[in-house]
Amino acid sequence: MKFSGIDLHSNNSVVVISDGEGLLVLQRRLPNDIRAILAALGKVCTTRFLHVARFAARVVVSAKMLGPRSPF
Repeated sequence: MKFSGIDLHSNNSVVVISDGEGLLVLQRRLPNDIRAILAALGKVCTTRFLHVARFAARVVVSAKMLGPRSPF
């Protein structure tokens, strides 16, 4: 099983994926661009994981568009 997190900043996101034992599989600072985030995730994730990742990436991009008053 893999676990992931996205730390949203104003102009970039830090994407981290770890395996079931807590070892890092991916850790990258990426622009807040859904294509860049999905491309990075696609290199290390299964199709099922990517469906969830697409949703998470959309939330990140939407939060950026809402600006500092975002509830996220």
